Amino acid sequence: MKKTAKIIILSVLSLILAVALCACTDDETSEQSNATEITFELVNVEDDDAIADELFDQGETAYYTLTGYKYSSSDSAIIANAASNPYYYTDLYQGSRKDSAEYKAEKERYQKLSGLVLPSVIKSTDRRVTVSFDDIAASTDGTVLTGTESRKVRAIGDSALINHTELKTVTVPATVLRIGAGAFSGCSSIEEITLPFVGRQAGSTDNINGARVFGFIFGTTEYTGGASVSQNYNTSGSATYYIPSTLKKVNITAYPVPAYAFNNCVAIEEITCPVTDDNGIPASAFSGCSALKSVTTDGTAELTASAKKIGDSAFANCTSLKSVTFSAELERIGASAFSGCTGLFKAEGTLTVPASVTFIGENAFSGCSSIKKVVVSATAEVTVRRGAFNSLSALETVELTNATLSTDVFSGWKGDDDGVLKVTCTNCKCVTGDGRIKDAFSQAFESSDGGLIEKNIEFTLA
Repeated sequence: MKKTAKIIILSVLSLILAVALCACTDDETSEQSNATEITFELVNVEDDDAIADELFDQGETAYYTLTGYKYSSSDSAIIANAASNPYYYTDLYQGSRKDSAEYKAEKERYQKLSGLVLPSVIKSTDRRVTVSFDDIAASTDGTVLTGTESRKVRAIGDSALINHTELKTVTVPATVLRIGAGAFSGCSSIEEITLPFVGRQAGSTDNINGARVFGFIFGTTEYTGGASVSQNYNTSGSATYYIPSTLKKVNITAYPVPAYAFNNCVAIEEITCPVTDDNGIPASAFSGCSALKSVTTDGTAELTASAKKIGDSAFANCTSLKSVTFSAELERIGASAFSGCTGLFKAEGTLTVPASVTFIGENAFSGCSSIKKVVVSATAEVTVRRGAFNSLSALETVELTNATLSTDVFSGWKGDDDGVLKVTCTNCKCVTGDGRIKDAFSQAFESSDGGLIEKNIEFTLA
C-alpha cells in the first residue's frame, strides 16, 4: 500500500514538472515570437562569387546578408490601428487618448517601425544573427550587438523585406553592395527610400537587363498599392515591375546611376544622385519620369547637370521638369536629351547653352514648347544637329555664335501669321555651305507649298 502511494505521488510530481516545463517552453516561445527582429546570415567571401572581390575592404573574409524581418504581436496591433485609422498617430486626432502615455508610446513605436534604418555593421561570430528592432533603432553608429568580430552588412536577400506595408521611409547604408530581387516587394507605403546604388549590385557589369533598373528591388509580382511600371533596360528589352505608388523621393548615395535607371518611373518627384565626368548623366536615365520636378547631382536645390555630358534621351518627356542649371564644364548634350519637356524654362523663357558645349544632338530640345529664346554662344565651335530645336512653338528669338548647323535645326516652328522669329547668327555656318545659314531654318515657318515664308523670320548675319 505504501509502495503504491509512493508511486502515485511520484507520478503526480512528474506530471506537474512536465506541465511546468511545457509552460516554461511555451512562455519562451511566446516571448521569442513577440520580438520584433531582423535576421542576418553570415556569408564567407570565398563562398560567394556574386560580389566582386574588389568591392570588399582589404582583408575582409565574411559579411552579413539581411534575410528577413518580422513584427512582434504588439507591433502588429499598432500597425493595424494605424492602418484602420489614418488620423490615429497624427496631431489631427482629437480623442482623449491622444494625451495618454500609452498613446504616445505607441505613436513613437510606430514611427520607428515606419522609418527603417538598416545597420551597417554587426558584431558577432554567429552564423545566423537575430537583431532586435530596438537595438537597431537605438544604434547611433550603425553597429549593433556585441562581440569580438565586426562584420559589415553587405547584402539584402531576395524578398527579404516583403509585404511590410508599415514602412514609409527606408535607409540602406553604403556598406551594402547587393540587393536581391523583390527585396521590397509589397512595401506599398514607402514614400522615400535611400539606397547606395540602383539595381542589383553596386557598380557591377553583372547588372544586365532587368537587374540594372530601379524597379528590380521591388520585383515583378503584383500587389495592392504597387504601380505597374514598364522599364526599358536596353534599346529593345523591357520588364514590368511594381513600384509603390506612394514613392515620391529617391536618394542614391554612393554610386552613379546607370543608363535606363529610372526610365518610366512616372510617380517619382525628386531624385538625388551622384554623377561622374566619365559616366555623366547616362542615356535614358530619367526618361519618361513625367512627375519628376527635380534631380540634384551636386547638392543644389535645382536640377544641375554637373557632369561633362548628358546622354541621349536622359530627360526625355519629363513634362514636370521646370528648370535646368547647366554646369560650366558641360561639353555634350545628347540626342533627344530634353525632348518633350514641355514645362522646361517656362518661368525664365530663355534657354542658354553653356559656352563650353561643343555638341548638341538631334532633337535635343525638340518639343520644349515653353522656350521663348535660345542662346547658343560657343567659345570655340558647337555642332548643332538636325531638329535640335524642333517644334519650339513659343520661340521668338534665336542668338547663335560659332555654330555649325545642320539643316532644319529649327524646323517645325509654327508661329501665327503675324509672328516674327528674330534670328542673329555670328560666325556661323551650315553644313550645306557657309552661305546657306537659312537652311537651318528651312522648315521653320512653312507656307502651303512647304517653302519658307521669309517675311516671318528676321535674319541678322555677321
